[in-house]
Amino acid sequence: MGKVRTKIKAKKTELNTINSKIISKAKLTKLPKMVNPKLLSKDKIIQALQELDKNLGRKNIRIEMALFGGGAMVLAFNTRQATLDLDAIWPESNEITLAAMEVGEKLNLPLGWLNSTVQAYLSNKAKRKDFVKLKIPKLKNISLSMASPSYLLAMKVMAGRGEGDMEDTVKLIKKLKIKNKTDGIKLLHNFFPREEVGEEKWRKAERFLESGIEEIYGKKYTLKKLSLDIRDNPKIKFRVFLGNFLDEFYRKPSFNKIKEKPVNLKNEENAF
Repeated sequence: MGKVRTKIKAKKTELNTINSKIISKAKLTKLPKMVNPKLLSKDKIIQALQELDKNLGRKNIRIEMALFGGGAMVLAFNTRQATLDLDAIWPESNEITLAAMEVGEKLNLPLGWLNSTVQAYLSNKAKRKDFVKLKIPKLKNISLSMASPSYLLAMKVMAGRGEGDMEDTVKLIKKLKIKNKTDGIKLLHNFFPREEVGEEKWRKAERFLESGIEEIYGKKYTLKKLSLDIRDNPKIKFRVFLGNFLDEFYRKPSFNKIKEKPVNLKNEENAF
């Protein structure tokens, strides 16, 4: 029995030695702490980015970084108090990942406080103009930008993950002054074309978008719920009526199998 305990103790010592070598090689004094997820406030995000900028500066690294999701909503629009993590994209590099780990350790941030999992949800139609610069004080080594409100809305609608995404969707719809489903669908199609995402995913996104618009304007977002200047414009009045009519038309089971609903207003007018 004594020999078994001696072997176990020796094995533990060996594993600890291996871990120490790995930590030393990574230039960390210890492994990142396993902490419970903490929400990142605007001030905390700015502090973390500034600390990351300093860390990269000491290593003579300069990068471009684009923010998405909750982090962008917190920093740019003040529509959220905080977010769970920062969704971002940047040039892949072990040195940058290590720098983020070191900052997380120093500021006691949750593991994955900065991550690039958002790459799986990006649009291949997005262009340079679909990003806007973010100004954070004291950033010298990070050129920071974020997805535009239109791009953010399209991503939120496609994700459609529940209450958090719905709150952001409603706020972005208001910011972009989208008054009806037709305009929302047109925006969505610009980033995620229906024929590329697939019918099932598209219909789910369409319902999510519609729910966001209904939350603002009511279940029937008719002309009387829109602003006076829109109601007094005959051309816009007709286009809104036509959009709502086609929404109902293509929702009926007997019709939606005949032909797909047009994705832009010009085609809708031709269809009518």
